[in-house]
Amino acid sequence: MLNLNSSELKDIAVYSYYLILIECFVNSLYYLRNIKIRVLATLLFLSCLTEIIVLILMSLGMHYYAIYLIFCIFEYGLITLLLAWDIQEGWKQKMMFWSVGVFAIACLIFSLMKNNWEDPPSEIYVIEGFLTIVWCLFALWAMEVDKNKTVYQHSTFWFIVAFFIYCLGTITFNGINNYLPSTPERRVLFSAVNAGVNLVSYSIMLNGFFYCKWEQCI
Repeated sequence: MLNLNSSELKDIAVYSYYLILIECFVNSLYYLRNIKIRVLATLLFLSCLTEIIVLILMSLGMHYYAIYLIFCIFEYGLITLLLAWDIQEGWKQKMMFWSVGVFAIACLIFSLMKNNWEDPPSEIYVIEGFLTIVWCLFALWAMEVDKNKTVYQHSTFWFIVAFFIYCLGTITFNGINNYLPSTPERRVLFSAVNAGVNLVSYSIMLNGFFYCKWEQCI
């Protein structure tokens, strides 16, 4: 039987997440004629680029959480754009788009108040997660389902669920993360939880690409 410690298990989760992230990005390239998939592909590309930069900074022994904060702004903006795409109510769309600017300002204020970057910007993750969950519910409610297919046979459904599961899975832990003792074990736990939830959400996203092919998005 394998005897793995918490750090080794974390590494397995992290590298599995990297692999499935790359797989999602490669899948998205097959459907670039669909304008919504282009937005999603952009998000996936930025995710890959961010992780590469973080790995480089980690190898140099430098703090890297500021990179994640910058990425959060682009991530939230692109996810909000995707979720607002099919929503018909103008007031909902305006609220969603205005929130992107407010969120960016909140990130800027947070970065100015941050004393060090040894810990992740968990407060920002909580705000992003809460707002994204609300937008996911808006988007699910606005989905137009083909009468010849179930809701589960629509790629849009799986993309929305992927975002929802990711935010739901991390928002609770991020809410208490910065109040836990600042130890190496806590950072290992943070990485493991983040990688695990990413692994699940990107697996769900892959299912969306399967149905995207089925819908003949190309």
